[in-house]
Amino acid sequence: MATNEAYKKAFDGLNNEFSNVSWAKATVQDQHGLLRATQPIQIEYEKFKNFSEVAPYSASLHPILASYRIAPDRAEYLVGNYGKQASLILSALPEFQNEDPEITLARAELDFGIKNEAVASADDFFVRRTGRLFFDIPSIPGVRKAIMDDLHTAFSWTESRRQEEEERLDVALADAATFYEL
Repeated sequence: MATNEAYKKAFDGLNNEFSNVSWAKATVQDQHGLLRATQPIQIEYEKFKNFSEVAPYSASLHPILASYRIAPDRAEYLVGNYGKQASLILSALPEFQNEDPEITLARAELDFGIKNEAVASADDFFVRRTGRLFFDIPSIPGVRKAIMDDLHTAFSWTESRRQEEEERLDVALADAATFYEL
């Protein structure tokens, strides 16, 4: 087994602007809700060569989003969060089509997150992957039930586990909406 120093050297050598390979350590929850760290995992993806590629790529997503009645500003959100992998999320939209376009998008994001980024909990999705908890709190109530239903199904949660996840998300939402004096 390699040491943390060996992993750090590998990360430092591979995470650069010229590589299409990144390394990440995944932390997942087991069936009992305990956090388990995994070994570093390799994540391959195509990167933008420079900033001037970002806007045209985002604009190229607008017609696809429009066909699902999803607001065009969601293209910038998707590209900001997922880079060129945004196209993988868009390719899943037909599977999750819903009357509410935000639910369609959120479910496709969750599907991508589970399959590609080790999303294992509600707060993992809303905080670490999508950033909705900190940057788009108003979007959460509209998609919450659908996301919780999908997580429940994907991970075969018991009802008590689902309730724990709901409570954990409630605490995170309350904390994010509370301003503390220093």
